[in-house]
Amino acid sequence: MMAVQELIKEEPGKIHLENHFRCYFHNKMAILLMMIERPDMIRNTEGVEREKAALNDLEHYFLPFGKRAKYRRIFKWLKLFLEEFPHTSSVRLRKAFGMVASLYEAFGFRMYEC
Repeated sequence: MMAVQELIKEEPGKIHLENHFRCYFHNKMAILLMMIERPDMIRNTEGVEREKAALNDLEHYFLPFGKRAKYRRIFKWLKLFLEEFPHTSSVRLRKAFGMVASLYEAFGFRMYEC
């Protein structure tokens, strides 16, 4: 990842989409992982709905076309998981964590690279 100083030296107006996407992806996954880790901290459905929308965007707009069939069931499972969230079992919470790890793999990131 480029340092801030290197980004400033780049040609003016050039957008670093890869870095922006990486940040977007990590932010959305961090929120989802915090929800999985502490389901009791979710007080309203607005946060859950935003996470479902983020998963939908990742699946339909950002996932490379050649990977869609392989990862479709993971996105579907996570969206269904969020439908019943936070009323879920500890087994499903652990499975959700594994599903999020698979999304990191799908986009070519390491889960703990930050």
